[in-house]
Amino acid sequence: SALSHMSDVGFDLALLWLGLVSTAGVLVLQTLALAKLPSSETAVVFSSEPLWGMAFANVLLGEAIGPNTIVGGSLIIAACIVRVAQFDLEPFQ
Repeated sequence: SALSHMSDVGFDLALLWLGLVSTAGVLVLQTLALAKLPSSETAVVFSSEPLWGMAFANVLLGEAIGPNTIVGGSLIIAACIVRVAQFDLEPFQ
């Protein structure tokens, strides 16, 4: 049947891992880090998250990086650089 895999122990363990580690664990660590980082650094970290996802997908899964991905990644990096540059200039104004 189409639902026969749902009684598999491996499936149950994968689902447990996904819920506890990949979701709850990451959210707890993320919240703890947010309490210690300045807002400007937090913005840069969150803005670069799609780049990390793309990099890991390329390295671990062999996902292709096309021209649209390169353009989008470049825009994200440019926005991070502009944000950091603006933050560094604020004390001098």
